[in-house]
Amino acid sequence: DSGEDLAGMQLPGVPRQFGYLGITWQPGNGFAGTLEARYSGDLYADNANTTRVPDYTLTNLRLGYEFEMNAQSYRLYMGINNLLDEDYNSNIRINAFGGRYFEPAPDRHFYAGLVLRF
Repeated sequence: DSGEDLAGMQLPGVPRQFGYLGITWQPGNGFAGTLEARYSGDLYADNANTTRVPDYTLTNLRLGYEFEMNAQSYRLYMGINNLLDEDYNSNIRINAFGGRYFEPAPDRHFYAGLVLRF
């Protein structure tokens, strides 16, 4: 016990608001696309609520195409995480020693892949 009166303080590491919205489009011809947005409200990194972590909205996009050939199923996909290149922290170390609370998240990044089913 540090002796501090923390009554009425916000619980550190827990945002006041959080939201998710995802929209998927599948026209039935093998193509598919998903656009998603995740909002995390501001929060505090310490018990005393002296270090505020700002809110952010993260947007991701995924596209894919699925088809069959020679009795095998293929799915090609690609995506962009952090589509709008938002600056945010992927992890917050609560009450970290020396004020080392923040672990920055990656900038916009791309990925692609292929799934084979026999």
